[in-house]
Amino acid sequence: MKSRKRSVLLTMTLLILAVGGFVLSKNFSKADFSFWKKTPAAISAEKKQTSSDSTTGKLAVGGGPGFAILWMTDFTNNRVIGFTPDGKVVWAQNMSAPPIPKSSWYFVGGVERVTLAPNGNLITSYGDAMIVDEIDRKTHDELWQYGTTGLQTYRGGSLDEPHKAYKINDHEVVINDSNDRLVKVVDQRTNQVVWQYGEYHVIGSGPGILQGNTSVKPIDNGKEFLITETLAKRIILVDRATKKVVWQFTKPDAGWLENVSIDPTNNNFVLEDRQKGEVFEVSRTGKIVWDLTKLSDENTISYPTDTAVLTNGDVMIAESGKDRIVEAVPTTGKIVREYKIHGMVTTIALDQNNLDGTPLRPGQYVQSASTSGQPQIITVDDAQAGMKAGGAGAPSSGRKLLGKVTYVNASTSRAGQITVAGSGMAYPVEVYNYSRVINKKGVIMNLGSINVGDKVTITGNLIQDLSR
Repeated sequence: MKSRKRSVLLTMTLLILAVGGFVLSKNFSKADFSFWKKTPAAISAEKKQTSSDSTTGKLAVGGGPGFAILWMTDFTNNRVIGFTPDGKVVWAQNMSAPPIPKSSWYFVGGVERVTLAPNGNLITSYGDAMIVDEIDRKTHDELWQYGTTGLQTYRGGSLDEPHKAYKINDHEVVINDSNDRLVKVVDQRTNQVVWQYGEYHVIGSGPGILQGNTSVKPIDNGKEFLITETLAKRIILVDRATKKVVWQFTKPDAGWLENVSIDPTNNNFVLEDRQKGEVFEVSRTGKIVWDLTKLSDENTISYPTDTAVLTNGDVMIAESGKDRIVEAVPTTGKIVREYKIHGMVTTIALDQNNLDGTPLRPGQYVQSASTSGQPQIITVDDAQAGMKAGGAGAPSSGRKLLGKVTYVNASTSRAGQITVAGSGMAYPVEVYNYSRVINKKGVIMNLGSINVGDKVTITGNLIQDLSR
C-alpha cells in the first residue's frame, strides 16, 4: 500500500515537472572550487573528539552516534519530531494543531521538509499547503510564515510546491519554489523577495533558467546556492552576487535527484536518488567517491528521501520505503544503527545541541558497539507518546467514531484518507489526515497499516460525510 502511494506521488510530480521537456547538460564544466573554503588540515582539526565509535573505529562528535537531536518530518502523521540517539522523542508537533495558528492548518498531505536555522529554530516546508514557516524550538510557536495556506502563486499566493528552505542569517530564508521554477531569498522582516534565480513558470536550459528544480542548499553562508535540477539530472552552484553557474555536476543515469547534504570530513556532496534507490557522494572534481544501492542487511535501499553525514564519515539515510533511518558506513554499506520510525520519514536534520540549546557533551550518548557485529536497532517512541513528551499533539477533541474501515486510498495526496462505516453513522465518513486512529488492540496506526475490514476508533475534527 505504501509503495503504491509513493509511486503515484512520484509519477504525479514527474508529470508536473516534465512540462516543457529538458535538455541534458555536459557532465561537468570547468569548476570554480572557491566554495570549498576549508583546507584538509582545518577539517582534521575540527574533528578532534573525545571518544570513539568502536563500530566504525572512527571518531564522532561527543562519541556514540554523534548528534544530540535528529529532527525529521513525518508526512503520514503531518508532524515534525526530534529524537535523541537512544530513540526518545523530546520534541513533536502536529502542524495542524495548537500552538500552530489555525490559519496555517492544512488537511491535504503533510509537512514534508525541515531544516535547522542558525538560531536553533526549525524551518519547515509544507508543499501541499504552499507555506514555509519558522517554528520556535522551545515554545512550538510559529514565528514567521511565507506563503498563503493552500494558495498557489498563480492564484494569488507566493509559492507553488515549496521544497526545502534554509535560514541563512538572522533575517533571510532561501526557498526552493519548485512549480514556479524559482529559487528565492526572502527577507523575513518584510516578506519581500530580495534575490531570485530562474524565471517564473519558465523551464529550459538557458542562462538563468531552471530545469525542474527540486532543492536548494546554501553554501558559504549563502554566498552561493547549490541547486538540484532534477529533470536535467544535475546539480549547479550559483554565485549569489553574479548569478553565474560556477560549478556543475551531471549524472546522466540519474532517476530523481533531490536533496543534497555535505560530508563534513571533506566537504563533498552527498545525494539521494529516490527513484533508483541510490545514495552517493560526489567530489569537488566531479568524481563519484562511493555509491550505495544495497546495505549490509542484503536489502536494496528503498525510496531514500534525504541524507546527513556524521563527523566520522558515516551517512544517515532517511529510507522512506522502510519507515526507518539508518546509519551506514558508506564504503561498505554496513548498517551501524537503525532507527525504526512510526510514519513516513521525508527529511532529516542533525543537531549538535540539546533541546535547551546546550552543546552535545562528550560521552553524553556513547553507546557500546554490538558484540555480535549486528546493527543496533532502536525503535523511536510511538507517535502519540512522543507528542506528549514534546508538548503539542494531534487534536483530541471533536467527534469520536467507532466503526469498520470500508475503503483505504493509499495513492492520494491526502495523507491518511480512509472511509469508515459504523453504528450511529447515517453515512460512511471519509477522514483526511486523521488525527488519531486506534485498532481494536489499542495500537495507534498509520496509513500503511490500515486495511479494509479493520475495526478502528477515530478521534478528531477532520471528517466529512461522503453523502449529503
